[in-house]
Amino acid sequence: GWAVYSVAISSDGNYIVAGSGDDYVYFFDKNGNLLWKYKTGWDVESVSISSDGNYIVAGSMDCYVYFFDKNGNLLWKYKTGDDVWSVAITPDGKYIVAGSDDDYDYF
Repeated sequence: GWAVYSVAISSDGNYIVAGSGDDYVYFFDKNGNLLWKYKTGWDVESVSISSDGNYIVAGSMDCYVYFFDKNGNLLWKYKTGDDVWSVAITPDGKYIVAGSDDDYDYF
């Protein structure tokens, strides 16, 4: 199997997101049912989820930050200058921050 690099759970406990070494973002309900998965271009190093589970952000070694809604729709992706090692999202899902190996933080 592939390594799971990052997991996050919504504050209400209803949703779980995981980033994996098989290049996927996985989204589960609280019972462990896979609701959707999304293939990126490389390992997914970091994931974060809004408090209500409505928004998910993922950072990948393919130099992109990915932003999804809870239905698995890719709302946007942003190319950084290098691998994305860390992402975070505010509880309301309005703001994200990402840390990249290019020595920049993205807001």
